[in-house]
Amino acid sequence: EMFTPECFKWCPNVRIVLDCTKIPCDIPKNMEKQKATYSSYKSQNTLKYDVGMAVNGCISHCSPAFPGCTSDRAIVEHTGIILNYFQEIWF
Repeated sequence: EMFTPECFKWCPNVRIVLDCTKIPCDIPKNMEKQKATYSSYKSQNTLKYDVGMAVNGCISHCSPAFPGCTSDRAIVEHTGIILNYFQEIWF
């Protein structure tokens, strides 16, 4: 708690902040991979990662790369980060 930033003091149980982020990548030659990595939101081919950061600013989780069209929910479910984290707390 001594290292918790002021903005997290109101929610002392927060241990990790998760966010999925897209990073541009080269256009794959394979058409299926090209389709899977294309992001209409970014208008380019991307890879997507789920990154977890502890409240002290340290990166505590980074998923493998997923095609840019993968939903945030699918990535979080696939990595099991939430299930693993809650098992540590409750079991």
